[in-house]
Amino acid sequence: MQEVYWFQLHRYGLSTLIFIAGLFLSFEIFYFYQENFWRHWGELIIGLLTSTLLSSYVFILVGRRIFIEKKLQDQNNKLTHINSILQQEIDDRRRIEENIIAKKEYLQKRHETLKYVTKLTTSELRNAIMIEQSVRRKIEKFLKDSEERLRFITQHSIDGIISINSSGTIVSWNYGAQQIFGYDEAEIVGKPLQQILPQNEILLQSEINTKPKELKGRHHDGFHFSVEISHTHLKNEDNFFDTMIIRDITDRKEYEKRLIKALRDANTANAAKSEFLATISHELRTPLNAIIGFNQCLLIEMDGPINSSQQESLKKIEKSSFHLLSLINDILDWSKIEAKKMEIEVFPQNIVELITSCVEDMQPLALQKNLTIELLLDSAFILVEIDRMRIQQVLLNLLSNAVKFTEIGSIKIRLFDERDRVLIQITDTGIGLSPEELEKIFHPFSQADSSITRKYGGSGLGLVISTNIINLHKGSITVESEKGCGSTFTIILPKSQ
Repeated sequence: MQEVYWFQLHRYGLSTLIFIAGLFLSFEIFYFYQENFWRHWGELIIGLLTSTLLSSYVFILVGRRIFIEKKLQDQNNKLTHINSILQQEIDDRRRIEENIIAKKEYLQKRHETLKYVTKLTTSELRNAIMIEQSVRRKIEKFLKDSEERLRFITQHSIDGIISINSSGTIVSWNYGAQQIFGYDEAEIVGKPLQQILPQNEILLQSEINTKPKELKGRHHDGFHFSVEISHTHLKNEDNFFDTMIIRDITDRKEYEKRLIKALRDANTANAAKSEFLATISHELRTPLNAIIGFNQCLLIEMDGPINSSQQESLKKIEKSSFHLLSLINDILDWSKIEAKKMEIEVFPQNIVELITSCVEDMQPLALQKNLTIELLLDSAFILVEIDRMRIQQVLLNLLSNAVKFTEIGSIKIRLFDERDRVLIQITDTGIGLSPEELEKIFHPFSQADSSITRKYGGSGLGLVISTNIINLHKGSITVESEKGCGSTFTIILPKSQ
């Protein structure tokens, strides 16, 4: 329509322009020959007729073009309409042919079935029908039994099992729900879910939600209590399925509260125990240091000469006092570890010199048992950032254990210098440990077994304290052992913290 409009506009505009041009030309001729107008009036008339005829011709020619183009447009519209009709007929024909093919296949299968059935004798056909009926009856019985079992389980479950429709109205109610909420089935079915679950809008926020939720339920008597709900909410085009399994968790919540309280009480008692151990250890260590000091004064005969028998007694007192002091120090360290107050102060130290010093300190104890301590070093100087006193405590503990639990053989200490760490291995030929005993030795107040504790003594804290000290240095302690074949403890320490 827009193109036709523009052609009409061009048609009238061009014709008018040609006519005006003819008039202008005629008047020009008139003006040029105005003195001799009567002589040239014929040229004026001819000019006017020529412009009129030319404008009429252009008008007719443009109108003809518009008419032809309109006819072509109409023909195109008709062809387009015909094409759409033909395409629709082709689609309909294809669908009809597909339906015919499907029906032919169905009829062919039916014909084959009938052909097979007609070949059967009356008795065979009767048997086939009886078999089919028997199978159908078994399936129906199985489905009925399954439904009855499901109904029985649902009705006798201690958990509440309820269903609601799309409007949130309760449509099914089992015995468990009756016991939990106090409503009979007759008085609750048809009532809104909000009557027993005031927060039920939380359940309707997702299509499927099988993760248990904790909500507050409302009992028939009006009080509220905690419930756990496993909720399945599924909606399709025609149906709405919503089932909830509800469990009263009041007792569990109370049990959780008691557990939390018991844990807090246990932590409080443990803190009090640690504080008591730290306090009593300090109180014990003060007089014990005095006993050791006075004993040493007597040994050096500061208060006068003593005989050999008295000297032996004083040496036994000194030995027992140092053993008791060692136990008290272990308890103090363990109290610091439990309270997470143990700290280290690291400085660059020559680890070779420290190991050598520890071996020299342990030599007298090893010589008493006729044991040899062999020291194997990669280098004479290896600088490591450590707390010297604490690492010395670990080395002395491991070396004293090696001497304590070795009766015959030797003890070897190997130092391996690696790029960014050092490895210290302490190997003995002692009693060794079984896999079960290996699991115990890093637990506090534990040794391999009670018989070892009675025979060899000790607090059972040495390895635990040593492990925590090495952990503070960002290192580790590992052990390899076999019963009756000795043990190898490996300390891994980074060179820089």
